[in-house]
Amino acid sequence: MRRNGVITKWMLVIMSLMASIIFAQNIAQVDCQTICARSMMLVPGESTYEQTVNELGAPIAYRWGRRSISEKELPQTFLMEYPEGISILIDARWVIEIRYTQPEYQFAETIHIGSSLTDVLDEVGQPSETVEGKTPEYRDGVLYKDVSGTKGKCYYASSAKGVRFFFNNYKVTAIYVNNRNATKSERMSGGSVSVPTSESHWCDDKARKLVQFVSTGQTATALEQFNTQMREAVSVAQLASIWESIVAEHGAYQSIVELRVKEQEQHMIALVSCKYAEGEEVIRIVYDKNRQVEGIFTEPHASWTSDQYVDPTTFSERNVSFGSPPWVIAGVLTVPKRKSLSCPAIVLVHGSGPLDKDSSIGPNKPFRDLAWGLASCGIAVLRYDKRTYAYSGRMEVATTTVKEEVLDDAVAAIALLRRQPEVDYKRVFVLGHSLGGMLAPRIAVATHVAGVVIMAGNISPVEELVAKQVRYLATLDGAISDAEKAHIESVEQQMKRIQSLRHGETVAAGEVMLGAYSPYWRDLATYDPAVVARRVLAPMLFLQGGRDYQVTKEEYEEWQSALTSRKDVQWRLYPALNHLFAPGHGKSMPSDYLTPSHVDAQVIQEIATWINGLQ
Repeated sequence: MRRNGVITKWMLVIMSLMASIIFAQNIAQVDCQTICARSMMLVPGESTYEQTVNELGAPIAYRWGRRSISEKELPQTFLMEYPEGISILIDARWVIEIRYTQPEYQFAETIHIGSSLTDVLDEVGQPSETVEGKTPEYRDGVLYKDVSGTKGKCYYASSAKGVRFFFNNYKVTAIYVNNRNATKSERMSGGSVSVPTSESHWCDDKARKLVQFVSTGQTATALEQFNTQMREAVSVAQLASIWESIVAEHGAYQSIVELRVKEQEQHMIALVSCKYAEGEEVIRIVYDKNRQVEGIFTEPHASWTSDQYVDPTTFSERNVSFGSPPWVIAGVLTVPKRKSLSCPAIVLVHGSGPLDKDSSIGPNKPFRDLAWGLASCGIAVLRYDKRTYAYSGRMEVATTTVKEEVLDDAVAAIALLRRQPEVDYKRVFVLGHSLGGMLAPRIAVATHVAGVVIMAGNISPVEELVAKQVRYLATLDGAISDAEKAHIESVEQQMKRIQSLRHGETVAAGEVMLGAYSPYWRDLATYDPAVVARRVLAPMLFLQGGRDYQVTKEEYEEWQSALTSRKDVQWRLYPALNHLFAPGHGKSMPSDYLTPSHVDAQVIQEIATWINGLQ
């Protein structure tokens, strides 16, 4: 497959079921409960990258644009992501902005996630101008209301107060602090100053050409502007895929609306406001003293904002942990604010791969969608970091099975949820997505939950699904290259090796098949999801996206055939939804996961109705 090749291979590693034993890099972290408080010690424009690490510890991820990067390849401008919805924007080793999307943070001791637009304006000050229904230009002091015609979606920034606010439903969903002391408005752009045109013409010219080259497919020519470090970090194909993801989010590129140049120490920074068919985005291009690109960073809207079905005023969140050393797992409990003594509750169990508590995929956070959406409907939700995400460096990969990867922590999470004072311990449910859905019956039998929700769970063996996924991806453009044929053959050979384990055959010690060792596959070989599901005494709800190419509608239909005699099982098929239960059109592709989206409102509502209906 030639088109979207880079995205396909990257997303295959992240999203395919065979990624379940591909562990993420283990990163030492400060306890989640202290992150928010310690972030208050940082001062944008004064604190440095080194001070941030000393204060908060290493982040859970570094990002350059939409791409995850390692600490060894940090460019001029990058984002440090921490737990609990906190991230730090760094430019030239200085803290430029601190971003909060979690309910505990308070700005000026009064404004928090969920505060109303009126409350913000009363605290920060009235806007100098209000622009309604248009794409924001991010001008200081201007209130952009009902952005792009979306009622309730707003943006407002005050350099005098050193803060930017993002809204959905006229409620705050993100707070970006760029000047803790509000003494220098220049901190909005990292302490940089505007450069006279005579001194910046070369930067203006190079930035315009760079955008022109990338937007017209001349990525190799664009890469000639990059310095050595950047060329080693970003290939031509990767640069092209980054641009593809921007276009996928905002529509076809149209023009440069505005270009501003600023100087910071020995760097020139071009802020290029680009117009697309469905919105605008600022591309920040940093040039070093040799006039070569040292970093590129996109600055669109908040990195994540909740959908309109979320009402942040109806719930609160607190950090929790469970398990015992060396496997203590950090999680977040989302609890409805209600007068009754107890409420139903549900544990979210991840799909394959090393996933955080939000099950983050690209810009999307489906588990946060589920948690906030269900909590808005009166249901408590526990989500947590997957063990392979939190402790990849400590786990013994050669002996790991789904017991260590998924089951032990899911069982412990359910036990923890039952002990919470707000929770009706008799009404604790489990929800599994993808691999978690496949394993949900096994979890239910071990814990005797009140009900089971299976979202895009496979019933067929994992190795078979992997082979189908690889072939599907290779044929998306209607042609299979020689390299792709070889890859398909390799995957199918590994699939047959795994299937041979089911018949008692042995493999060499240390042999890796589809990303995992033989103990992992032997464990799965003893598990028949259909047989175990028939033993589940609790009601079950199955949900399936019709556009899901990873766990297809055929899997859903096999579940139906296996459980045809069960009268307490309900079924929901959503023709337009993909594997993340987000809407779309046409053939489902890996690039869909790079487009910001949310779990569909109907999915949230039907899960909530089903749970609340089981007394």
